[in-house]
Amino acid sequence: MDQPVTTDWSRDPARRAWFRQAVELLGGARETARRLDITESSIRRLLSDGANSRGIRDGIIADTRKLLEEHAEASLAHARALIAEQ
Repeated sequence: MDQPVTTDWSRDPARRAWFRQAVELLGGARETARRLDITESSIRRLLSDGANSRGIRDGIIADTRKLLEEHAEASLAHARALIAEQ
């Protein structure tokens, strides 16, 4: 019998590109690592295309998405507190 075809989406280049942009928006690798409670070396492996790269699992994506949403909400609240709309 044929084996089912599985795709490792964790290594999808589009996923890595999304994650790289998210890390940038969150203030860089150090800040993102701190907020995700993982090491900077882990972040570097997630960002890397090299031999030591790691796949970006769904849990990391979900946690990063939550951080982006919190960051956006905090930014919007800050803007509203500083700028009175006329």
